[in-house]
Amino acid sequence: LSLHDALPISAALHERPQFPRQRRTEHRQCHHRAQLLDRRISGPYDRNAGPRRRSNSRVSGRRLLNPRSAPLPAADLEHVLAHTGALWQKLTGSRIFISGGTGFFGIWILESLAAANDALKVGVGATVLSRDPQRFLDRMPHLAGRSEFKWLRGNPANFSFPDEQHDYLLHMATATSAHLGQTDPVKMLQSKLVSISHVLDYARYAGIRRMLVTSSGAIYGPQPAELSQIPETYVGAPDPTDPASAYGNG
Repeated sequence: LSLHDALPISAALHERPQFPRQRRTEHRQCHHRAQLLDRRISGPYDRNAGPRRRSNSRVSGRRLLNPRSAPLPAADLEHVLAHTGALWQKLTGSRIFISGGTGFFGIWILESLAAANDALKVGVGATVLSRDPQRFLDRMPHLAGRSEFKWLRGNPANFSFPDEQHDYLLHMATATSAHLGQTDPVKMLQSKLVSISHVLDYARYAGIRRMLVTSSGAIYGPQPAELSQIPETYVGAPDPTDPASAYGNG
């Protein structure tokens, strides 16, 4: 099976439910709408990290903090599959354990996996570890009915090992609370270390073939002003005397 022989990607993707996006102009004019999040850049060095809820008596707190999200654009998923066809063929019939599957990276992984199954018929499955799967599925209802996904409620630091066999593991979960990083950096660092240790224990237990651990640009420390981009050979590191460095050190 090749990309040319498979069901046209666009046809498979456009069968998935689509939710209309609200225009920014409407958002500014209609202050009573549900989409009322003021999203700031998140990161350990940003005191304003995280979503901010604006006061509005007409909209419930749950809708304000957990708005429904539309599927990723079909054109973007077509682009992903067009450049990763050989990879999906190698993964045919495998099962992946994913921690942090409800974050930014995780959403792209899940949507791409679902698109590959629809368009290329590769039959890849995944178990997704999440602290609150139902909250995520309420926000992403188009993923709720996907049979290839099994949802495991738990924390990376102490989740119960699932019975299913898994071939690969993606560890993308981490504690990202800016407040915790500022108030108790030791606890944040311990949380990260305990989590990766527990995930590694599961990888050994399950006989995982290959494992990928995602990281953050925070491991390099503050970016020097003379560098427009940080190269792979950069040997910088977080400042160990700065409490906020616990995020990068972890």
